[in-house]
Amino acid sequence: MDINKECLAFALRRTSRAISQIYDHALSSSKLRSTQFNLLTGMSLYQAKTLTELALWLVMDRTTLTRNLKPLERAGLISTQSTQDKRSKSYALTEKGHALVAQAMPLWNQIQEKIDHTLGINYRTQTIQELNHIIDKTRDIT
Repeated sequence: MDINKECLAFALRRTSRAISQIYDHALSSSKLRSTQFNLLTGMSLYQAKTLTELALWLVMDRTTLTRNLKPLERAGLISTQSTQDKRSKSYALTEKGHALVAQAMPLWNQIQEKIDHTLGINYRTQTIQELNHIIDKTRDIT
């Protein structure tokens, strides 16, 4: 059996790396990687999210997420805020973070249009729905 032809994890990671490289290149003048851009744009939709809420939304473990948040915090793009529960804190975009997202958005729009032209909007939409379906169906597999 050829694991690389049958392993869903391998296929998804390989595809993810290929697509991430395209977005990373497109966003390079903003000095953001696609993973950072996605995190910041996601955070811009909410006033503040706790580490646990962000980790669940991103399907990431808290340790990895913390490592990804630290450079954004050092750069002044996000800040921590106190919560009612003193054991946790929440994260929110700063004005500088919102400004950088606004600066990078046209770059993202340009590459998104190219991807839509290459793959087709319907295919992209269907693929995202299928990937979300995979997340929903496999959330409890351990």
